[in-house]
Amino acid sequence: MAAEELEFLTTGSEAAWASFVDRYLPLIVSAIRRTLPHSPATDQEDIIQDIFVRLCQHDYRLLKSYNPDQSSLATWLTVVARGVAIDAHRRSVRRIKTEPMDFAPEPSRETPLREGISLPPGLLSPRESAILTLLFDQDCDVDEVADRLGIHPQTVRSTKHNALTKLRKHLGKSPGEPP
Repeated sequence: MAAEELEFLTTGSEAAWASFVDRYLPLIVSAIRRTLPHSPATDQEDIIQDIFVRLCQHDYRLLKSYNPDQSSLATWLTVVARGVAIDAHRRSVRRIKTEPMDFAPEPSRETPLREGISLPPGLLSPRESAILTLLFDQDCDVDEVADRLGIHPQTVRSTKHNALTKLRKHLGKSPGEPP
């Protein structure tokens, strides 16, 4: 897209905007899907809409900030799309962290383990307890846990690892032994 076309777009022409959306929508969708592959389609659609709104709000301020000497428009739009997607993901993670988890044990009481062993309050975070409960007591796989908690599967794996390390340390077991 030439600078003149971009300038015409920022004047508010509906035809220019429709052409712009048709041309760059697949690129933005692809960038979001690569950035948030496990995000539900409805969330991705909200992010796409947010990107286009940000591009045209405040008299096209964001779109006018594009500098063709620094990158192609496609590269710049990909960076913008990734940034908006990451921001949306961070907001959703913060929202999940602040919402109570119904199946997490209350931190004020001891957490019972199998075979009559109990843990002191606060040894495991509510998220760690929830992940271990879902993985081991409810036999969910990592992807199911990630979907239920709204987090990335790698976060489930690393949280599980950290929780098991804490349990091993508390129980005085070496890393090769089961918790």
